[in-house]
Amino acid sequence: MGKSILLTFAATAALTAPLAAQRFEAATVKPCGDGADDRRTGEILDGGGSASPNRMDLGCWTVKDLILSAYVRYANGHDHSLLALWSMPIEGGEDWINYDRFTIDAKAGGAPGQEEMRGPMTQALLEGRFRLKSHRETREVPVYELRVPEGGFSLHPSKAAAASETVLSNRMIVVDAQATSMNRLAWLLSLFPAGLGRPVIDKTGILGLFDFQFAYSREGFAPASASQAPSVQAALQKVGLRLEPAIGPREFLVIDSVKRLSSN
Repeated sequence: MGKSILLTFAATAALTAPLAAQRFEAATVKPCGDGADDRRTGEILDGGGSASPNRMDLGCWTVKDLILSAYVRYANGHDHSLLALWSMPIEGGEDWINYDRFTIDAKAGGAPGQEEMRGPMTQALLEGRFRLKSHRETREVPVYELRVPEGGFSLHPSKAAAASETVLSNRMIVVDAQATSMNRLAWLLSLFPAGLGRPVIDKTGILGLFDFQFAYSREGFAPASASQAPSVQAALQKVGLRLEPAIGPREFLVIDSVKRLSSN
């Protein structure tokens, strides 16, 4: 509870279907750790691993984290930032994908770079070694729509030279964003599903880039007296926005089948 999470994002490409990619020239996949008793975390968040332009070295990752990294964060050979990890839930797969860990040491021909290796090339590796089969599907689910109330929107267009977005989570959630679109703000509000419980979709109809600086309670719609943080609705009201419950589309990554691997 006392540990802060600071997430800073740059503008990223849209999360689209993966591109056709080359395969690794050589790859070793080995079990590591002690299953459920080995709960090292953070690799999927900090992008930990090697930085060589033609080698990928990942240490003791769960299969689920490998899937998240390859099919969501680096889906089409671009780093979509941590934001992508919350934007697309993963369903399916047996419980072992959350605990069984593997190291991967892979070498590519040429110099494809980490984003290409982490994304499409790791997808091919997972499909070959773990016989992974998956698909994406869009469903209608409960969401919140970001809208402009009767009082109207109260911010002026941004004069910032470049886009920047920072979200700090501790006892409250602090959003500090410059040159940010309404659609991007909706994504930022979706970052911590424990607070709002639903994804947020932009329905403001407002174009352009704006600067946002506000804080709200980790409980979302309930103000937090301990941290003196207002509810998310009260925080948004100050800039002329509000959230309304609705039904809307959300994309899911569904694991159809995956085979357990015990040795390389």
